[in-house]
Amino acid sequence: GEPLHGYRVCIQAILQDKPKIATQNLPMYLELLRSVQNRPVKCLTIMWALGQAGFCDLSQGLRVWLGIMLPVLGVKALSAYAIAYLERLLL
Repeated sequence: GEPLHGYRVCIQAILQDKPKIATQNLPMYLELLRSVQNRPVKCLTIMWALGQAGFCDLSQGLRVWLGIMLPVLGVKALSAYAIAYLERLLL
């Protein structure tokens, strides 16, 4: 809800300035994602946060997609977001 807007703005600002922060430890984030795989809202939040790096640096966005989103394409609740993110990156 609304209390999260401030956090989202901060995440966007940080990753716009330093997008490599998101890709420095992708294996750890993938492990975190897999540990909460049965909780799609948490997974989508993690994917959204990491994905912010790609909107100012395409190479970092592709790294996030390959390292985080590609491995979860088989998860029905997450695959639509992963595909939409890739489409947005490439437009």
